Order: sequence, then C-alpha cells, then structure tokens
Amino acid sequence: MDIMPIIKAVNSMTNLIETNTAVFKATIPELFFRSANESFYKPAIYYKEEGLLKNITYGELSQKIVDLSIGLIKNGLQKGDKVAILSENRLEYYICELSVLSCGGIVVPLYINADPSQLETILKNSEAKFLFVSPQERILNKLPKINPNIGPKQFILTQNNAPNNSTSIKDLIDLGAKEESKEQIFLRLKDLAESDLAAIIYTSGTHTDPKGVMLTHANIISNAKGALEVLTVDRNSLNISLLPLSHALEKTCSFYIFLFQGAAIAICDNLNSLPETLREIAPTHIIGVPKLFESIYENIIKEINRKSSIKRKFFDTGIKKAIKSYKENGSKKPAGLASKLVLKTLNRFAFEKIKGSMGGKIKVFLSGGAALPNHISMFFNAIGIPLLESYGLTEASPVVSCNTTEKNKIGTVGHPLRNIQVMISQDGELLVKGPSVMKGYFKDEIATKEAIDEKGWLHTGDLGAIDEEGFITITGRK
Repeated sequence: MDIMPIIKAVNSMTNLIETNTAVFKATIPELFFRSANESFYKPAIYYKEEGLLKNITYGELSQKIVDLSIGLIKNGLQKGDKVAILSENRLEYYICELSVLSCGGIVVPLYINADPSQLETILKNSEAKFLFVSPQERILNKLPKINPNIGPKQFILTQNNAPNNSTSIKDLIDLGAKEESKEQIFLRLKDLAESDLAAIIYTSGTHTDPKGVMLTHANIISNAKGALEVLTVDRNSLNISLLPLSHALEKTCSFYIFLFQGAAIAICDNLNSLPETLREIAPTHIIGVPKLFESIYENIIKEINRKSSIKRKFFDTGIKKAIKSYKENGSKKPAGLASKLVLKTLNRFAFEKIKGSMGGKIKVFLSGGAALPNHISMFFNAIGIPLLESYGLTEASPVVSCNTTEKNKIGTVGHPLRNIQVMISQDGELLVKGPSVMKGYFKDEIATKEAIDEKGWLHTGDLGAIDEEGFITITGRK
C-alpha cells in the first residue's frame, strides 16, 4: 500500500522550523514524517539479522509505523496512554516508539538491566497500559517475577512468530495493514500538540524510588534543535547506536536528531563487535559515554603496540607532536611551514590509518553522561577526530552544554546550547532554564517544586563554575 499520501498530508499540516524561534512548532511524529517524505527511498536504519547487515528505508519504516499505529489503536490505545518498552536497541524498538507517539501515547523506556522489583515499581507508578518486550530470553525471563496484577497488556518486539503464543509486533503490524483507510492515524496525528507528553523517563533512584521525568514533544524537539547546531548532522550523516534507547542522550541526540534530518542510524549489537561494525558501517558520528571512548582508545593503543618497534616509535612520536601542536594551536593548523609538513606527514602515514580502522569518515565524537578523562579527549582531538564533551541530565531532555568543533576547551563541558540559560547559585549549584526543561516529575509535585523553582530554574544538584570565556566546568555534587 502506498504510504506517500499520508506522509504528504502530515508534511502539509505541520508548520515547521521557524528559524528565529527557540522551539519548533511541531511534534516528534510530524518531524519524522516530514523527513521521511524528503528521504523516502533512503536507508533510515541499518541492523543485523542472522549476521547479515540489512537496512530499512524511510518509506518502509513509515509504512510499518502507520500499520503498527493502527494495530495499537484497534487494541485500545488511547491518547495519553503510557506504553513501556523493555528491550535492547533493535529495529522494532524504533518502530514501536514512533508508532506509540503517532497515536498520542507516551513512551516509558525501561532499562534492561533493572531487576524485576524495579521494573514492577516503574510499571505501577507509570500506569503503563501496554508493555513491549524484547524476544531475548534473558529479558523475557524477568516477566514472571513481576506481579501480574499490575496488568499492562504485553507484546513481543519481534517481526517473527512470538514465543508461547504471545502477540508480536508483527501481529499488530499485520492487523493495521489490513485496514484500508488510514484516517484513524491521520486524526491522531492532527490532534497531537507540542505540549503533549512524549516520554516519562525514570531516573536511577539509587537511594529512593526512581522518579519519572515528564518530557513533552516541545522539550525534546527544542533540545534536538540546540544539539543539532553542535553535531552538524545532515542527510549524509550516519550514527552508530550504542547507548540504550532508554538513555535520554541516545534518544534525543542519536534517535531523533538523525531521523529528523533524514540521516541514518546503525544499530551495534554490543561493544565487542564495535571494531568490526565501525569498519563495515563507516559512521560519521559516534555518541556515547566516556567508557565507550576509553574502549576505542584502548583498542587503538593495542593495535599500535602490536606493530614493529620502528612503527611504534613513529606512532608514539607522532602522537606526542600532535598533542603538543593541539595544545598550542587547538584545531587550527600550526603557523610554521616545518610544523605543517610534520603534521601533514603524520596525518598521512599514521593518523589516517587510525581513522581508517573506524571506517575513515568520522566527523564527530560526542561524549556525555560522566566526566571524560582529559588524556582521552586530547588524543582524539590531536589526531583530527573532534571529541566533544557535553553535560546534561534527563530533566533537561538532556543536553545543557557542549563543546563544539570551533570552540573545544578540554576539561570543560563547553558553552550552554543557544536556547539554554545557565547560572551558578550562591552555593555553587549549576542552574538551568530553557524550553527543554522537563514538565516535572510524574505524580510527584513535591519533588517537582524542589527541582524547579518559582522562576523556572532547574536545580541540577551539580556544582559548577563558568570561566571568563563562558565554558562550564562541573566540580562535584551538591
């Protein structure tokens, strides 16, 4: 069935991207369908199936989203219903999330490493009506340990036959495909507002029960807009999806930004297969936590150490010279002709080989979620791969600040995004204000009032400092 009419209909109804405003006047599904309309035959997501690399185009992805949306509606999903997803990153996760949002539902991502008691707490607190679960046995085995009286209707995230006579996402897609009229989903999309909730993401809750961070479509889209200026993603960009989709950084900066831009995402099964995936996929962007970039760095050093003593010395000397040059000049080329020639030689015979081992097309590494060791950042920036450290929290959708390729001060988390305000309180706490700040904590007004003051400032709980150039440094916890 031709899906182009509905994409054109969604494209025509949305009043998108006013360049001088802080918030897009649109919702997540509208931005996706607009992008799909422009990139209809282009690959959207790469994934592995039985060891083979496959892809799904924007047109095919749109078709599945519309069909699954109708299948969900026919199963009783109403606007405002919460839908939990318990899964590793997989193609069906993307299809499911965009379908739920297209129906006006609210996504509740769950961490696959959470124990059954934590999952039970979140399912109960969120009032989830549906639960989509990975077909992986280790994840399915958690379900019998969850109180059945909580009662969300369960579906299995597989496009094959589901185990134990369960209903699969394939069954729902097939159900929706049988419906000739797509009017139901068109009406749902038309009824969506930027102020509607898109997600409730639960924080870790180390010493207390996790709190549900309520993020609207406007929250997430405004953050995507701000972060896009840093990441410079276009239709030719390709990102490797490594962080779990339950992580706010992955959701905004990898999932939404790339699909909004008509770019592509490649799902990496696990960190062990990353070197092979990098060579096979040749990504332009990698977004992750410091541990990921430490792992990439360690693999590079291991490869260098396997080489002959002459080559090792060449690499070691080259890296030291590159770091010295970067400390003196940043990303700019050194002034002296001799220095330029040395770096050009090193780049050709050493650094290009390192970049080649990662596919040879890397433009940006973005790190968030924790402090990045300075020597890791210095290494990648010195060899010509911008590694940008950022700061954020789920309550801000999540990115607050980030270094850029033009202004990258190692040891800091950069400047605030253009649509974000920051200040340091009298007791040294970093405060944040802007359109990406959460609506509040789900069913917890007291915690919301403690987090967001009467002037709209979000109290992050992190201590920080802002230097004379406007770069932010995180110094500890309050």
